[in-house]
This record gives sequence, structure tokens and C-alpha cells, in this order.
Amino acid sequence: MISFKNFLNESQWMYHGSVEPNLTTIQANKTDYGTIDSKIGAHFAADPDISRKFAKGLYNRKNSQGSSNGVVYKTKSLKRSELQVIRQKRYKHGGLESDQGAIGSHVISTVLGHPKHKEMFKSWVKYSRGVNDKTAEEIHDHLSRGKAPADKEKFGVAAHKGNSFKSYISNFDSGLHMEPEKGFREKVISHYHDIMKAKGKKGLVYQNTAPMEKEGVRSTKNYIVFEPENLKIEKHEEMK
Repeated sequence: MISFKNFLNESQWMYHGSVEPNLTTIQANKTDYGTIDSKIGAHFAADPDISRKFAKGLYNRKNSQGSSNGVVYKTKSLKRSELQVIRQKRYKHGGLESDQGAIGSHVISTVLGHPKHKEMFKSWVKYSRGVNDKTAEEIHDHLSRGKAPADKEKFGVAAHKGNSFKSYISNFDSGLHMEPEKGFREKVISHYHDIMKAKGKKGLVYQNTAPMEKEGVRSTKNYIVFEPENLKIEKHEEMK
């Protein structure tokens, strides 16, 4: 059982587990795991127990020497005002919306729902739902006014009862797997970073829903930092 004093001390830090034993900076993920949350920055945990799992090679990860014995690194927590809170739905059965889905739909809707990127939304909805330009324009108009494009006779397979860009996008493609052109996802992520920077946000805070990662931990609070290379890190614990 952790002491209250140590618990308070832990809360001042964020932890990052890596199989690499001698990092001087934390870099944004370079490997594409197929999810948007893995592409927008580096992951940290409020509870070092989560990070220990990654430092021990969770998901069969190994370092350049073929070892799974890494290090838990720590850095000072970001200010609350610098963090965008990701809202995750609580379902009737008690389960929480997956972090990957919630983060993905947040990122995409932040960009495609922005007035400046209307044409990107239209391009995506035309490609993903097979509608023409006029219908895409009407769907955008509905969502911009907080009105659901729910008329199936009018919108066909593009109809949905959700009345926000987030609910509409999450219903059809929260991972942005249906790209209208090559590099579309990377463009969305770049615009997302610009929008967040303009708001003074340096990262996200959310609840980890991955079973293997959250099992047996005290806190499931996790973070994604957009520019982790700017953080000052130090070693917290070496895995043996």
C-alpha cells in the first residue's frame, strides 16, 4: 500500500515507460500503430505502474539490444490549463468509451468541424459515405447549426441522428481509416496541432481503457503530450 505522502509526490509527475534504457528525450511515436492517438504525441501515465508494464516490454516490445528490461522515466506534470480533457461516454452496461475511439473522434472533429476546414470535411464525407458535393454541403450545414442530418430519404447512408461533428464522425470513422486522398490523416493531425497550439494546449488527459495496461493499477489517468521532446526527463526506475 502506497503512503499518502508518496501518493501526493507521485501526482506531481507524469511517467513514461520504455524498453530503451538511455533516453535523454522522449520523442513522439514514429511507428504507425494504425491509431490516431499513437500519432499525435507521446503517452504518459499518472500511475507509474502503467509505465512499468511498458518498460518491461508490454505487447512484446524490445529495445535495440533485443531486451525487454527498460526504464520508467518521469517528468513534471503539465498544468491543468495546458491539458485538453477528453470526454469518454459511459455506456448503460457501465463500460467506458475506448480511449482510442474518443481521442480519434476528438481529433478529427476538431479539424473537420472547424469553419476553416469545411472543404476537408466535405471531401471526407463524400469519400466515406459516397455522397455528392451538394449533399456533403447540406450535411455540413446541418452539423454547423447543431442539427442532425437524420433524414434517410434525403441523406441515404450518410444520415445520422447525431447533431455534432464529433458524434457524426465517431459514428462512421473515429479512426479516419477512410481517407479521401493519401496523406489526408497526416494533414488532419498537422491542423489539429495548430488548433491546439492556438488554444494554449500542450496535451490531452484521458482515462486508459486498455485491459492489459490498466489491470491492477491505482489510477487510469493518462496523458498525451504533443511536443514531448521539450520536456525535461529523468530516470524514475530501471527494470531488472
